[in-house]
Amino acid sequence: IDTLTMARKKFPGAPASLDALCRRFGIDNTGRDLHGALIDSELLAGVYLELSGGRQPGLVFKADGGSVMADGTKTADAGLEPRRAARQRRGTALPSRLSVAERSAHQAFLEALPRPAIWLQGEPGEVGPEEEH
Repeated sequence: IDTLTMARKKFPGAPASLDALCRRFGIDNTGRDLHGALIDSELLAGVYLELSGGRQPGLVFKADGGSVMADGTKTADAGLEPRRAARQRRGTALPSRLSVAERSAHQAFLEALPRPAIWLQGEPGEVGPEEEH
């Protein structure tokens, strides 16, 4: 999907850079001081949503005692809040679902990568891949 082509078709003659499209659609790009792939992809996702018809009008938002649809009708509470609260309360990490063979194969793959692998360096005090679990 090429958002540049979509933008040029939808707004001929108007600027179609990522910054210009973010301004047009009111997407906050204040954290974009560098051209990072992760930041740009998140911004592009928002731009794509707007170019393809805008945000979904039927989204359900939580309200007191249930949820309210875009047309104003109320729905029963889907029970998401208790699950979110339980996830936030969890004090210990869940056990790994990887088998010993999968973990060993992954470790061998990491060791075969050229050095220095930036994601293995980590920040001071961070748990490295060998120190997990």
